[in-house]
Amino acid sequence: PAARVVFGQAQGQNHVMRIPRGVPLQVDVHDGNGYGIAEADVTVQKTDRIRLTSTKLPTDATGRATFSHLQPGTWHVTVEKANFRRVDLTVRVEDAAAPLQRSIVLQRTSW
Repeated sequence: PAARVVFGQAQGQNHVMRIPRGVPLQVDVHDGNGYGIAEADVTVQKTDRIRLTSTKLPTDATGRATFSHLQPGTWHVTVEKANFRRVDLTVRVEDAAAPLQRSIVLQRTSW
């Protein structure tokens, strides 16, 4: 039986399957000793669009935040946590690229 794709969803045989588009980005946040930093705020913002596209996730207990489907283009990544110095970086996402991974070290500013 044939299936058809409508607005990013495959339809056929009474089933609808969502087809995610984009590239995954995994951000690992840790301190200078290599320990993961939980509950750091990781924000990604697409910088090459007129309409603002921004998503914010906290890191998990191991210091990891995963953005599942970033569209191709340039993304500004910000990592913030109280008592640590903020980190900003730019990530270029290419169409049909392999999953991306970035490791970020946060420096403590105070206890």
